[in-house]
Amino acid sequence: MYYNYFIPTIHLGPVNGTKFIQTLPMNRIKDTIIGKKAELEVIRNIFKDGKLTHTAKNILKFENSSWTKLKGSEFFWDSNCKPKEYCYIETQINMVSGKGFTTSIMPAFYVWYINNDRKNFVSCGNLKYGNPRVIMQMEEFGFWVDGYPAVSINKKQDISYSAVIINPYNLKGKFYIEINELKAKKSVVVNAKSVSRIDLNEMINEDEWIGQVYVTGSQRGIIYFMNHSIKNNLKISTLEHSDPYRAELTYKPRLMHLRDLAHRKLKNKLS
Repeated sequence: MYYNYFIPTIHLGPVNGTKFIQTLPMNRIKDTIIGKKAELEVIRNIFKDGKLTHTAKNILKFENSSWTKLKGSEFFWDSNCKPKEYCYIETQINMVSGKGFTTSIMPAFYVWYINNDRKNFVSCGNLKYGNPRVIMQMEEFGFWVDGYPAVSINKKQDISYSAVIINPYNLKGKFYIEINELKAKKSVVVNAKSVSRIDLNEMINEDEWIGQVYVTGSQRGIIYFMNHSIKNNLKISTLEHSDPYRAELTYKPRLMHLRDLAHRKLKNKLS
């Protein structure tokens, strides 16, 4: 089966005073193209507070198994957000001519967030839809759960984390942030095509704490965990994606262990 598109990728936009740099993985995209010739359209949409604030469109050309037009493979965006504003960037690639792609999932890559006065950092994108883990969650549990295992709060060291929820869909969503160890729970409503940041320091009444945080909802959100200064949340150290809760076994059942052991013994005997 061939595809004429990649599923859109979502990135958090740059915060106030920061530049966003995106370089598409052209060599790996090349490996997904069927045939020796193709023309791709790259569309980047920037949304803030439910509104489309910027669109950039470019054409990439692939001829005789080589790229002949690469303008648009790189994208630079200087933040126009105020200190308490957040936006997100949706990148979509369509094949307007050619046989197709071997996959609908764009090869993974990192983007840069650059600031002249603060730390630079990288982050990865998230699929807007089509994540197999999320699909399995909804089928199995009827709701969506993402988590991050290493949130660290240290008030003396001026270290905090925030949960950043991107809602890139057409309906507003209600989400819950849960810290089971502390029996803490907070509900958040994020409007359509908008971003909300929830400072976990305000949920945690401990001077120092490390642990797991979950975000749940009846619909999915795109989640990042932002490590930053308590005094100035624009001083960001890292921006990490969350992971779907998998509810998989953390041990090997006895019957499975015995079966695997018998299989290895039989294999060794026959070899």
